[in-house]
Amino acid sequence: MRMLLRLNKYHLIFLAVLSGLILSAAWPARGWAGLSFVALVPLFLVDYFVSQNPKRFSRGAMVLYSYITFIVFNLLTTWWVINSTIVGALLAFILNSFFMALVYGLFHIIRNQVFRNKFGYFSLVFFWIAYEYLHMHWNLSWSWLVIGNVFSTTHQWVQWYEYTGAFGGSAWVILVNVLWFFALIEYLEKKKFSIGFFKNTTAACLLILVPIFFSYYEYNHYQEKGEIAEVVIVQPNVDPYEEQYDLPPEILVENLLELAAREVSHNTQLLVGPESALPRKKWEDKFDRYDVIDSIQEFVGHYPNLAMLIGASTYARAVEDEPLMTGARAFLDDSNSYYYAFNTALMFTSQGEIQTYHKSVLVPGVEQMPFPTLMKPLEKFAINLGGTTGSLGKSRTQHTLDNASQNINVASVICYESIYGEFVGNFVRNKSNLLAIITNDAWWGNTPGYKQHFEYARLRAIEYRRDVVRSANTGKSAFFNQRGDASQTTNYMETMVIKQDVHLNTEMTYYASMGDYIANISLFISSLLILVFISVSLRGKRN
Repeated sequence: MRMLLRLNKYHLIFLAVLSGLILSAAWPARGWAGLSFVALVPLFLVDYFVSQNPKRFSRGAMVLYSYITFIVFNLLTTWWVINSTIVGALLAFILNSFFMALVYGLFHIIRNQVFRNKFGYFSLVFFWIAYEYLHMHWNLSWSWLVIGNVFSTTHQWVQWYEYTGAFGGSAWVILVNVLWFFALIEYLEKKKFSIGFFKNTTAACLLILVPIFFSYYEYNHYQEKGEIAEVVIVQPNVDPYEEQYDLPPEILVENLLELAAREVSHNTQLLVGPESALPRKKWEDKFDRYDVIDSIQEFVGHYPNLAMLIGASTYARAVEDEPLMTGARAFLDDSNSYYYAFNTALMFTSQGEIQTYHKSVLVPGVEQMPFPTLMKPLEKFAINLGGTTGSLGKSRTQHTLDNASQNINVASVICYESIYGEFVGNFVRNKSNLLAIITNDAWWGNTPGYKQHFEYARLRAIEYRRDVVRSANTGKSAFFNQRGDASQTTNYMETMVIKQDVHLNTEMTYYASMGDYIANISLFISSLLILVFISVSLRGKRN
């Protein structure tokens, strides 16, 4: 079938921009997720027109047109990164959009070469999810814009994420867009509402409504699971640009503990403070030498059931005879000895124990320099997204921090780590019964950045059916139940302490057990399609 439609390059650019605008209008925290179901249709229309007129366009044309879509999308949804560094933010916008456009361009070429019909559009599901997954697992990872995250503000629609994770949402959005596009093509080609139009429209409506109805059923019938524990969250509201590194640590800790004392009781089992609440780096083998550590231990010791989770910046010597990890630094006076700087979560128990977890997913250009040999000259343009900066070490495992006497096993998820679904599952598979997100979003200012980060916590609660306690330095902090509902949400730039009972669920969801199986399937099918494309291309050259 051929579409009798005359479009010039300005029409195509307009359609590409329109897709980016609609995607942005769907995004949290102010957008409406329902728009995502039609956001790709204008871009598909460009793709279809280019495919129908191959002599007018180069093979890379769809990379350029889709780049327009994705640069608009990236700029309008993550512009707030520019609050940290203009040059670094521009690099992030340009590169992330380029990666997205490359994937779409690859899909376009393979679809035309392998399928040669419109049903090849369904293959975008596999290519896109494979890209999203791979983008989570390399040095330039920036997974803020995984399409499945769009439903974080309409979490009642995606209670089935406990079976699929956020990649299920990515597949859902692309499939519905393809069906709406098919309906549009039917109408444009036949100039009437044909049977094909109604078939595709009906299929699109059903594909939207059936998962939503199922999700609302799950949402309304789900029962919170697990034993009850009393948790207190503190939001100290410390200005990172002035107070956090200018005030003495003793004052910062004293203010935080005074705030906590308003709600902590002898029944409280966990107190949670934000990332980098102890900003000046402390050697982990010398904790007993720091007054602020003594103050925290003394406070916790007054409450026999209490454990306190708080963020800190720490140093630790590299263990002899163990392979050095990325981020190892040589001592100035002994180049044969090494140490690490960490963005750390500390757990203080009433028994005097101090447990540590080191942030494992490090922000490129902030906490680790990607491809260090090549990228070292760009270090001065590092993006500051909060917390400890510089080339850091990380934990080798995602182990829990425990208040063993109270049967509380905490996943201490530090800031950026919370947007990685399967990564958080590593804590759950290591017996975590409570997710704690500690973060310092103040670096981004009063922008959509901290709001988006807050909303994404709902998805982790649903995926693993775990309560989430979130402590943010300047907000927003909250308690999330296992359906993703937030309660006692604090305001931005507010000094606050909140207390609530949470559930300690130990059951494993299907997604917790299986991980990103949708991504693994997508990788396999995408690889097969690429091999078929190579085979077809080679055969064509021989002929």
